[in-house]
Amino acid sequence: MQPRRKDEQLAQDGRFKNRLIVLLLIMQAVALWKFSTYPSQLDVYTAPDISRAFVQRVGDVPAGTVYGFARTLWETVNYCEKDCRSEYPAALNKYNAFFTKSCLKDLNDRFARQAEFFDARARRLLPTDNAVSDLSKVSKQSTELWHLVLEYQLDDDINGVTTRNQIMQYPLKIVHNSVPTQYNPWGLAIDCFWEEPRVIQYNNDKLEKP
Repeated sequence: MQPRRKDEQLAQDGRFKNRLIVLLLIMQAVALWKFSTYPSQLDVYTAPDISRAFVQRVGDVPAGTVYGFARTLWETVNYCEKDCRSEYPAALNKYNAFFTKSCLKDLNDRFARQAEFFDARARRLLPTDNAVSDLSKVSKQSTELWHLVLEYQLDDDINGVTTRNQIMQYPLKIVHNSVPTQYNPWGLAIDCFWEEPRVIQYNNDKLEKP
């Protein structure tokens, strides 16, 4: 009877080892699957001021980054050297990765309704004294959404004749964007307006008003 018990013990040990091997293989497969789901890269936004230390979570976007992104994009898209009727829609198309789809449609629809108004019109958005690096205008609503008020001096002219010169405020929504970084390295997008843009000062009452 002793040999049989020894064989049974060996068989039992073998089954235990086989189960252990299967368990280890399953754990390895789960670990490999979990590793494959990790992002290939992490977006880390660093503050421009490196003179002092700061604590920041991965993916957390500083107010300065949101502000800089919005100002740079809004000024660029709304700049027309000679003819906004052709330059403005071309700019929207060129920078479409920096807008949400719904916002891009809204801006194009607004343009289509008054395309003739833009004919042969040059346009510039110039920063006002109250607008430069004003991070108080950035309000974080969530980890994915920011409320930002941009202030500009809006200058329009037709054939060198100034037609509009006024101070404007643009209340914008900024959101996280999942567009690949090769198209949008900021990882942010403008989602149009919290409320309609408004004129806060006319610099010359004799010039045209909207």
